Amino acid sequence: MKRLLPLVLIILTLTACSNTESTPVRENTGTISTSPTVGDILEGAAEAESAPEKEPEPEISEPVENEPHPGVDIDLTAMNSVMVYSEVSRMMYEPDEFFGKTVCMAGQAASDYSADTGLTYHAVIIADATACCAQGIEYKLDEGAEYPSDGDEVTVIGVFSEYEENGFMYLRLDGAKLI
Repeated sequence: MKRLLPLVLIILTLTACSNTESTPVRENTGTISTSPTVGDILEGAAEAESAPEKEPEPEISEPVENEPHPGVDIDLTAMNSVMVYSEVSRMMYEPDEFFGKTVCMAGQAASDYSADTGLTYHAVIIADATACCAQGIEYKLDEGAEYPSDGDEVTVIGVFSEYEENGFMYLRLDGAKLI
């Protein structure tokens, strides 16, 4: 009996509120409109349940701006900015997974001269989606190749590797080419 009482109350509430006609309701606009009653809503739900189910329309994906480059293992140019930043972070923190792989990346060119070594180091700087944080990967072009100016937008392809200098290990793209 205790189980039936709530059910009976719900049924009485629904039937007392159900009405085949719509009830006028005053809105803030000063006009009178009709809003559906509980009975109208239940009727619509029953019709929807009995209607044949439509197959969902396939989602149309937007075309990728840059097609992947052939012969490249990791093409950061074909990823969105969040994925690029995440992948570069992984490359920095888990480099063993990436050694020997050919990587293609795009970003801003940057360089830094070191008085200690007498060398200029070049990197591709990649900002995250909000442009608040940036990471870079050093690259080294073949001997005699001309490096871009700082701030230029560049796309670089090279082999991810590490090298030792003054007792420290560094990561870079070796044998890099600008495309």
